[in-house]
Amino acid sequence: MALSKMDSDRTAAEKIESSGFISVMREMSDAARVGGGMALKFNPRIFLGSVPLGAFWLSGQFWETQIAIGLAFLAATAVFFYARDSGIIRILAMLSFSAVTIAAIAGAILNSDKAFLANDVIFDYTTVVVSIISIYKGKPLFRLIMYEMYPGLKNLLPEEHRVFITTTVILALHSIVIGTTRIFLIATQSVGEYIIWSRVTSLTVNTIVITLAIVLMGRAVIVERRKLDSD
Repeated sequence: MALSKMDSDRTAAEKIESSGFISVMREMSDAARVGGGMALKFNPRIFLGSVPLGAFWLSGQFWETQIAIGLAFLAATAVFFYARDSGIIRILAMLSFSAVTIAAIAGAILNSDKAFLANDVIFDYTTVVVSIISIYKGKPLFRLIMYEMYPGLKNLLPEEHRVFITTTVILALHSIVIGTTRIFLIATQSVGEYIIWSRVTSLTVNTIVITLAIVLMGRAVIVERRKLDSD
């Protein structure tokens, strides 16, 4: 009787572990060692792609828009030279620089704060276009991002794994939802209200999407890990 209860508890625990968040993270954190590679460690270089955006926002607090654009351009150029070995960092730097530059110019011409807020929308829909092109080219955007963030992941999931296409499609759909929501907010809310509701909306949707992507990637890692263990 006790043995049967223990077996039942163990089975229930295994079900929870096999489908839960803890198992996913555990598998992804140590499975990179299986192929003889290093542990799955986060590479902070991925944030270099947002340096032009940060440079624009920071300099914009002290100087004119033209100066902010120039400094953002210099930051993007520096990232391009520094990250010569990373195409995805260059792409992200280009996207962030293009988004703030186009929106800043539109805002200056139209003398409208709301026009400048469009930099978020530009980035969202540009991400959609880049995602579609990346899938067509056989280099899903999410794969490029994840390989840059976690170099050890290359030892776990091959480039052609379908999970990268799935997560890139999710990323594109996410950007469409967020971009469309922001357009609606820009049209119906004040600048202050837009900033609040845009951040609340993006944080909520981002949390859902990131969780879903981690679960999908984690399950793919578990499957690949078991394949290696069975060989």
